[in-house]
Amino acid sequence: MRSKYIGILFVLSYLLTGCIPEQTIEELAVISGRGIDFTEDNRLEKTLNVIRFDPQSDDLYTTLTGIGDTLKGAREEASYRTAYELVEGQLNIEIFGKEVAQQGIAPYLSSSVRDALASDTMKLLVSETTAKEIFHSDSSKSKTIGNYLDTLINKEVEEGKMVPIVVHDFTRRTETIGQDGILPIVGLRENEPRIVGIALFQGYRYVADITLHQGTLINLFRNKLANTPMQITLPREPFKKYIVEYGGRDKGNSKNDNNDEISFHLRVVKGNSKTKVKDVKNLTYHTDIHLKVDLMEATETVSIKNSHVADIFEREMEKEVKAEYEELLKQTQDAKSDPFGYGKLYRANTKDGKLTEKEWREKFPNIHVNFHVHVELMNYGTIK
Repeated sequence: MRSKYIGILFVLSYLLTGCIPEQTIEELAVISGRGIDFTEDNRLEKTLNVIRFDPQSDDLYTTLTGIGDTLKGAREEASYRTAYELVEGQLNIEIFGKEVAQQGIAPYLSSSVRDALASDTMKLLVSETTAKEIFHSDSSKSKTIGNYLDTLINKEVEEGKMVPIVVHDFTRRTETIGQDGILPIVGLRENEPRIVGIALFQGYRYVADITLHQGTLINLFRNKLANTPMQITLPREPFKKYIVEYGGRDKGNSKNDNNDEISFHLRVVKGNSKTKVKDVKNLTYHTDIHLKVDLMEATETVSIKNSHVADIFEREMEKEVKAEYEELLKQTQDAKSDPFGYGKLYRANTKDGKLTEKEWREKFPNIHVNFHVHVELMNYGTIK
């Protein structure tokens, strides 16, 4: 019943926005999410998650599918399957099937960018398989997939774990020479829709995957973080003397001594980065990463009773984050996708400021970045 009331509010917000012709609410099916796939014969298949206001029904949401040679044709075919008028006033998400994203999503974004009602807040995602699979899973969340993924992504963005992914942010970054966009990948886990990774794009074409944690590292590079959850795994050996039993005794020998690593869950109180071009000719950069963190939990009980042990943690985390950035840079270079925007900095430091996309695709795999990471542990004690 709660989802029904939420859906009604969405419809009302659509009707009350701007100067639009008078419409009867009972005659509308408001699209909250849509997916785009290819059929076996290479036509376009459009899946729509819609909100219908029907006082006689407890089921406010439904899913429609249409096939056509164009998106408009597929939408028109889908409209034949409902007695309601399809409108796009509350379009929250658009999911591109994997095959569509790999071939390039530019042809399908132009109408979204032009649509004043849908384009400001609509979020873009890539499906791990097909968009249709996400819309038609047996999960109860799939019935309200547009609203569900919109809420989920808003939470991840607010916590700093994900970069903003609304359509205008993505297209603006993609259209700027020397940087590329990224989008979340949605998949099914135990038949539940989940954000399972991050898609790297080369222009408008999906070319490679990275992890959600690596997506957070990109967000730290692009934006300032505050109160952002993060997990990191460090070597166990430097902390071995400071691992304690639950009774408080220092461990001499432990059943966990064969473990090589300890995972720490922490909160980034404050995080930021700064990058400079050190040598334009030799494509050399210097990136400083600053992190102030609080330890929240660990897979073993670690006693950090003094600044000496805190220094060990800071040093080990600095090495780990540096290694993670170096690995992430290598992955993006292999994909010839620059989500950091090093090319934009390169262009700003050349005399004429001229750079073509083709030129940067050739240069980016050869850039050198010296990552310097500084970690400050804000609070410490016994971390369980």
